Amino acid sequence: MGAALKTAAGLAETLLERRTPAVTRRLSRTERTTELAAAGLFLVIAAVMGATADPEPAGTAALLVLSYALVRRVRFQLGTGLIRPTQVVFVPMLFLTPAAAVPLLVTLGAVLGELPDLLRKRAHPERLAVVVADGWYAIGPALVVVAIGEPTLAVLALALLAQFAGDYAASAAREWFGSRISPAELLPVLALVYVIDATLAPIGYLAARVSEVQEYAYLLAIAPAALLGLIARERGERIEHELELERAFRRSTRALDARAEDLRRQAGRLQRGDEPEDRARLEGILLATTVEALHADAGRLSDIAEDGRLQPRLAIGEVGPALELAELALGAAQANALAIGVGHSHVLAVMREGSPFSAVERDLLEHLAAQAAVTLENLRLEELMRRKEAELRAILEGVADAIAAEGPDGRLVFANGAATRLLNGAANLGEALGVAPTLLPGSHVFEGEEPEPLVIKRSHRWSRVKASPVLEGAHPRLAISVIEDITEIKQAEESQRFLSEASRVLASSLQLDRTLPEVTRLAAAHFGGACVIELDGAQRFRAGIGMPSVLFPLHEGRMLLGGAVDHATGGELALRVGNAVENARLYRQREAIAHTLQRSLLPPELPVIPGLDTAALYRPAGEINEVGGDFYDLFPLGRNEWFAVIGDVCGKGAEAAAVTALVRYTIRAAVTRHRSPANVLRWLNDAMLRQQADRFVTLACARIELDDAVMVTVACGGHPAPRVLRATGLVQELGALGTVVGLLKTTEAADRTTRLAPGDALVLYTDGLTEARAPHVMTPAQLDTAVAGARRLDARGIVEHLSAQAPDPLRDDLALLAIRVQP
Repeated sequence: MGAALKTAAGLAETLLERRTPAVTRRLSRTERTTELAAAGLFLVIAAVMGATADPEPAGTAALLVLSYALVRRVRFQLGTGLIRPTQVVFVPMLFLTPAAAVPLLVTLGAVLGELPDLLRKRAHPERLAVVVADGWYAIGPALVVVAIGEPTLAVLALALLAQFAGDYAASAAREWFGSRISPAELLPVLALVYVIDATLAPIGYLAARVSEVQEYAYLLAIAPAALLGLIARERGERIEHELELERAFRRSTRALDARAEDLRRQAGRLQRGDEPEDRARLEGILLATTVEALHADAGRLSDIAEDGRLQPRLAIGEVGPALELAELALGAAQANALAIGVGHSHVLAVMREGSPFSAVERDLLEHLAAQAAVTLENLRLEELMRRKEAELRAILEGVADAIAAEGPDGRLVFANGAATRLLNGAANLGEALGVAPTLLPGSHVFEGEEPEPLVIKRSHRWSRVKASPVLEGAHPRLAISVIEDITEIKQAEESQRFLSEASRVLASSLQLDRTLPEVTRLAAAHFGGACVIELDGAQRFRAGIGMPSVLFPLHEGRMLLGGAVDHATGGELALRVGNAVENARLYRQREAIAHTLQRSLLPPELPVIPGLDTAALYRPAGEINEVGGDFYDLFPLGRNEWFAVIGDVCGKGAEAAAVTALVRYTIRAAVTRHRSPANVLRWLNDAMLRQQADRFVTLACARIELDDAVMVTVACGGHPAPRVLRATGLVQELGALGTVVGLLKTTEAADRTTRLAPGDALVLYTDGLTEARAPHVMTPAQLDTAVAGARRLDARGIVEHLSAQAPDPLRDDLALLAIRVQP
């Protein structure tokens, strides 16, 4: 609820900025036209409804109209808007007067409530059009009560819904045509009003029901509205008080700003010496500023002696009895005089003849007195800080690290021996360290921060600068900077970072032509020179050195370049590069072996078959130095017979390659004995079990006979069934799944035969196609759709089209074989 009120209040503030209420200004031409049209239409409808109302005694109606006018003048601020509790009278008016006459009664009450502002010229006469147009909310509830008539809670709920709906529609139209405020912007604000109205409606309903027993009981409903009025008035006075106090504080701030330069000058003189005339001058400025800010005629600053008596010190204007009486009654207002204590030892009093001081001005005097107390106390603390500074100087002189003390202006006020050597004549730490002074931690100390240590690199040396404040009260008086030499630590860190980055580059690829140039670049940047890695053992650089046993140290100032850390780092880099080179060599060797072995398991090229167009494709997944388990083969059985096979051996590597070779050549031997592809699979299963290969394979085999027509017989052993792509675009599954080969003693396989017409194609594939987007697996329908997309392509186009359905990186090897009858 609180969040909703806050949101609605914010939106209301935005709307009020766009549209100042008509009560404070003339309506624009568009607003005037809109409001007059809305008011005129409302009066016509209200008059028609009033003409149909039953005449009743006018006493109750008159009292309710008068009550409505009184309650309408109660304005309760909520957020940036105004809430009028008219609902406590409107509800009794619905149930105690002819409902059809309610819109006219509401309009009459609203106009009566507005008359005082019009007569005192607090509102423009145009405001009457807005007031009349606001009565649209009464039409909906009146129609509900006319239609039903019973004063029940259900009727009240329906009436409220009609009230809010009608009011929102009318208000949205008026605001849109008059001020271009959209209904969406208006809804949150009106919703807040409707919540308040719905809360007050039960009070009016109870008053109406009680009036059925006691005739004038509805007048009691005015009491909550009066209470809200008192609360609103108290809150308005408090807000006005706060605004007045804010204006007074602004006035005093301007007065203090006008004296700020004089105050700073006098305070600076007091910091350099405790001269009585300087202190009196500063106190005089404070007293004059107070008198000016309060528009006072006279003022006095007095001391409080040890016995509690006042001893006048400074005075402005003629001091009267009222001022002296106010001083004696410290903290209490006396006529036109005020007196406030300043710290524990002074009293500040002011007086004026024209008018008494308000509560706001009393708060202002307390504020100024507090400022004066802080200023005088700071002067005392300054002297104490000077003594502490001398003690601190003696302590810091004996510290081994470089330590310097800076003032707020960046001026060095102390530097121990190590800091003096570091400065070497520089004016400040920033100049000595080669950075802007504002970047140093000591600069941030005076901004009230807790700065992190700053690491600075100068040539080949590193320093860590830390700073901490010396406080005077709550404010930093000095910044103590400690400068540590952390060269050895940073050299070790940089070496580790360099080696880590070099290792990352070396591990990113086994292609030395990519990684070694990047490593040499990193080494050159780290060691500050050129770097060359020789892979061929030519020793070109060693041959050019005439005296390899003579070493000369390289110095930069007092810094020795190329020390033990660089030597150790270079040795570690050489070790890591050597390991990377060896790994790359082994990888290339394995890659060559795998490539050769994989090539031996696939036909070097497909045979040319008269009348048929053939194409195959193989894409390995994972590391290219691993032999995959997918394979295909196509070979002749006779002059007009061919045998095609595609398979997937479980696993990868050398063992999978051995099984692949076994399967491939066993099939070539089996087809000489068995014409049936299913029998070939059974014979292969027995052979694998005899060999105890410990692996299984899924296969799809096809016998192709080229006589008068192209006949294809297919059998599958646990392998996805091939697809027949007809020239018409129809896709058919050919073959039954069967069981995997090499796992069970018996293999279930069945032959399926079909005829291929010109333009038809047989497509064999492995599960690398259907599971390319795992965990999403192609459904049979999706596979058929993918195959159908290649119906106008030749065999090469078919395998390339299907390969495109499996994007990189592949999760499994992919093998494709397409055999198409030429048109």
